[in-house]
Amino acid sequence: MFLGVVPLAFAKGEPPAAPPAAAKGTGCKAPPAPACSADKVALGPATASPFTANAGDAPALAAADVNNDGKTDLVVTHTNGSIDVMLSKGDGTFDLKNTDARVSGYGLGLVDLDGDCNVDLVFSSFGSRSVGNSVDVRLGKGTGKFALPQNFPIGVDNVVKMIFTDLNGDRRVDIAYEGNNGGAPSYNLGTGKGAFTSPTAFVPHDPWTFGDVTGDGVVDLIEVDATGARKVPSMCVRANNGRGQFADPVCYELTVNARPRFVQVADLNGDGKADVIVLTEENDSWVNVLLNLGGGKFDDREKYKLDFNCNAFLATDTNHDGKADLACYWGNTNGGLFVLHNKGDGSFGQKPEKYPLGGDSGRSEEVLVMGDWLGNGHLGFATIQRGTDAVSVISAECR
Repeated sequence: MFLGVVPLAFAKGEPPAAPPAAAKGTGCKAPPAPACSADKVALGPATASPFTANAGDAPALAAADVNNDGKTDLVVTHTNGSIDVMLSKGDGTFDLKNTDARVSGYGLGLVDLDGDCNVDLVFSSFGSRSVGNSVDVRLGKGTGKFALPQNFPIGVDNVVKMIFTDLNGDRRVDIAYEGNNGGAPSYNLGTGKGAFTSPTAFVPHDPWTFGDVTGDGVVDLIEVDATGARKVPSMCVRANNGRGQFADPVCYELTVNARPRFVQVADLNGDGKADVIVLTEENDSWVNVLLNLGGGKFDDREKYKLDFNCNAFLATDTNHDGKADLACYWGNTNGGLFVLHNKGDGSFGQKPEKYPLGGDSGRSEEVLVMGDWLGNGHLGFATIQRGTDAVSVISAECR
């Protein structure tokens, strides 16, 4: 089960503090200014950009500007243990570079770990360099190339989910993860110098994520409890004490009794408070919207039935109007990218827009990432196009 890499959630939107040794990085450039107003942006047709053929399946995909040219690049892992770095050409296609990296599982992330403004590469690993369960860190050089790997032990085997955020309020990047072959979900605190401390287990219900829903400047643990102890699935908040330790859950029952698949955190109504969105599925798919009333309390007032399933799910601004929309990727022959647009008050249109993307993956869960592929200041989407050895990309174009 792959749920993807969740964007950083530093307190009050601040970047990580740069360590003294990394005061002058080559990156830290401002992102490109939008090339046109939001009402003139449209998602273009999907294009396919090939990655290395016959390298096994491609379980993970991540997006970031790894060479500091203002365009978002892609990194793909393969089950043969290699990694593709795909540098954006600025037209929705990519230059391909492949390297042996001893990748294992689905864990993959692109994030600045050492504060030098260059994106670093993090992935779950195996082989002679690994001691038990581990992640490899390859510090970025800002050119699309990465340093030799450093290896750090983690608390699970075969990573299927990886989240980067600041768990203890020190403005350094920490890593949280879960696996599917032993070990409780755990986190490692970051040192701010490209390294991690020893793992600490925190055992959430699944699905889970982080977000500052209590408004105290540190991220809390958000989980969905669907165990037999509850009559219906419940969204639960476990407040962070500021040291990466989480309180007992405060839970809110969902109005739809169905299996929870995804949970996202975003400010849906522009009031400055983080709201929670839970996608549940049984025979039907439902979007459950829980608006934050303040102090970590929620009102479950909105739900939306979908006529399709979701292999990946994001709460993100898809049309550049400053409001978080809901994006669902369904890897089916009749699927594609479906978007429910936010009306600005935390409610959504009933009829989603559909964009062709990817193909029939035959998988229950997939990956969906966003990036500025054209360098025009507007974000598009990308996913793995199964069976074709390619990434399927939709660019945001000015019309």
